[in-house]
Amino acid sequence: MNNASFFQRFVAWSIDRAILSILYFLGSLAVGVVSAVYTSSRIDVPNLLSSVGVGVFMLVSILGDFLYFGYFWSRKERSIGMGIMNI
Repeated sequence: MNNASFFQRFVAWSIDRAILSILYFLGSLAVGVVSAVYTSSRIDVPNLLSSVGVGVFMLVSILGDFLYFGYFWSRKERSIGMGIMNI
């Protein structure tokens, strides 16, 4: 069995990060649209809500990483990036 090089693992990790970044971007875009709807309807969103939103987004991203890698490593024994790089 051949071991993957550092470069192969880095590229696989970068692919996985790109996939997750796109998902997180779409999620934050949806939250932004909802926030804009509330703001345009003259309902004030307090600053506390925006700071709580940052904390929630950080927890969601940690949970998202855990679920993404946990699912693919337990079901497929490799992530999408690892599959593309043939690791």
